[in-house]
Amino acid sequence: MLSDKRCIFIVTVMVAMLAAIFVFLQGNYNAHHRPPNIMIIIIDALRPDHLGCYGYERDTSPNIDSLAKQGVRFSEAVSAAGWTAESVPSMLTGAYPIVHQIRTWNGIKNPLVETLAQKLKLKGYICMFWTNHGSMLAIDIKAGFQEVHIEGGPEKDMTSDAYELTHKIIARLAVVKKEAPFFLYIHYHGTHIPYSLPQYYRRMYLQDKYRKKPEYAPIATYSPGDEKGEGEGYIPSIMVENNITDVNYYIAQYDGAISYYDAQIGLLMHSLKNLGMDKNTLIILAADHGEMLGEHNVYFSHTSYDGGYEENMRVPLIIKFSKLLPRGKVVSRQVSLIDIAPTIFDIIGLHKPEYMSGESLTAFFSLFKAYSKKYQLCFFRTGEWVALRGKQWKLIHSYRSNSWKLYNLKADPKESHNLVNSNPADFKRLKNVLENLINKITPLSAAKIGPELTEEQKARLMSLGYAQ
Repeated sequence: MLSDKRCIFIVTVMVAMLAAIFVFLQGNYNAHHRPPNIMIIIIDALRPDHLGCYGYERDTSPNIDSLAKQGVRFSEAVSAAGWTAESVPSMLTGAYPIVHQIRTWNGIKNPLVETLAQKLKLKGYICMFWTNHGSMLAIDIKAGFQEVHIEGGPEKDMTSDAYELTHKIIARLAVVKKEAPFFLYIHYHGTHIPYSLPQYYRRMYLQDKYRKKPEYAPIATYSPGDEKGEGEGYIPSIMVENNITDVNYYIAQYDGAISYYDAQIGLLMHSLKNLGMDKNTLIILAADHGEMLGEHNVYFSHTSYDGGYEENMRVPLIIKFSKLLPRGKVVSRQVSLIDIAPTIFDIIGLHKPEYMSGESLTAFFSLFKAYSKKYQLCFFRTGEWVALRGKQWKLIHSYRSNSWKLYNLKADPKESHNLVNSNPADFKRLKNVLENLINKITPLSAAKIGPELTEEQKARLMSLGYAQ
């Protein structure tokens, strides 16, 4: 029988060997193997609590659920911003909006910040940008992509061509597999209003057993001249049908949109396998932000002035890479979408730039690393508000009204009770953390104020629901 000391020695050696194998795999793709392909799939405005793998009652997402079983699912992932124009740049730079300072047509205003595509292009990657979401026309985040394909826009239906877009991507993959490794960014219009879906998906859940009785009765039209932000107290007019005010009627269509885009995920995953690229492709699926579906009197919107709520902030995040990551693992630690870029850098052996505030998520699978952030600046919307979210506490500050909100997410997950006055010690502590974090990351910005939007550009944003 082995002695206790000998057992400890053997276990220590085995652990060291496993750790060495992990480090070797993680840092030697370029030296000994073709670097892994990288695929980021974003489904706009997708809430995690409407996916089966996150516990939703409707079977909306069988293909996404399958992807989660084959990879790692993060149950507490949050976005860095509440709308596409700031969230996507944060994702593709690994930096908070206050650092990258990208906003619609104004472009990359911080010269120190580069996109993932700019970095990967230097490593020999073919960088491709595909979307059927018209707002991508308005966001200058495409630097470094050799190929940019934007299908759809405010002047045409932005969702009915999702199948067409998917098949074009698959056709391109069949060609690029013979060339250099690729970085493919796909941004589906997804569950963003209006839900211009094929009739099958529009009607899929309208009469099922999960259709609830109306819980809200908002006004059925929205006036752009109203003082309230879009969706505040109203169902946006862009999606109103026959003056229907039953919120659950539209939630059924939201879920239909999930199933529609889940079908696209199935096609992509099946094609990757058929092309023999599934095992050497790092796949990341997420949303750029969530969506308010009536909570806090905000309907089918994520651009409310009164932002920062969980429904808008939390997002799904699933990562699959069979060569490195475990199968079926669930990480309950809070993470941010700004961690995506550092994770990619870590896996392919690139040094993380100073401006990246995110951390590599491979820390959850390494014996020698630690994901150390205790709090994160989860939201930043220039000139309006910021939010600091931890696992238990959330602090929201509005620059517009100079107001504060403090929520205990464990005791009050619906964020119904503002505890600023009743919990002064927690409020003061978190306020200091937020201010210190902003002061820490602000010097990383070397930004110049970009040009004002033209009237034509503002009109395009309004047509997409991003401006008034």
